[in-house]
Amino acid sequence: MITFVRQHFRKLLLLCTLGVLNACAALIPHDYLITQQKLTNKLQSSFPFKHDLGNGLFSVTVDMPTLGFDTEHNRVAIHSEFSAYSILSAPLHGNLTMSSALRFDADQRAIFLKEPQFDNLTIMQDDSFAELLRPAMNLVLVEFLRTNALYRFEPDELRFAGTDIDITGIDVVTDGISVKLAPRKSHL
Repeated sequence: MITFVRQHFRKLLLLCTLGVLNACAALIPHDYLITQQKLTNKLQSSFPFKHDLGNGLFSVTVDMPTLGFDTEHNRVAIHSEFSAYSILSAPLHGNLTMSSALRFDADQRAIFLKEPQFDNLTIMQDDSFAELLRPAMNLVLVEFLRTNALYRFEPDELRFAGTDIDITGIDVVTDGISVKLAPRKSHL
């Protein structure tokens, strides 16, 4: 009789535990909005961005960008002014616009740009060196933006009520980036 009670007690305890876990999972929000202001605050630590190529032959400085949100194509737009210097030319100034899809890297707990591309690069001066600037800017900026997180989650942002959270989707919305959330599945 005692063995029978123990077995049923264990089953009852397991069912109660699963019920509590399911109740906690129901409390977890299904999405989280990373606002334009949060993204701007994170970007301030990376900009202005300066990069030198060819041992001082060429350098570019990119000012703090502004972000736009293309909800129709699920891409972010990045607009910034820049300055470029070379021993071969007078200083050049201009502005650029890039757009990119987004990807989440679970190991780094961060959102990165995916397939960034130049949409527009305008150089204010009429200089033959300007045509050499375009591929160099593309190389420098695309690599920088691909390897530096647009947004890195703080440890407590992906944890709710003692439950680890997974990101299951990313959508660009009119006022930021919406990430889809789900409780992390335990590997029993």
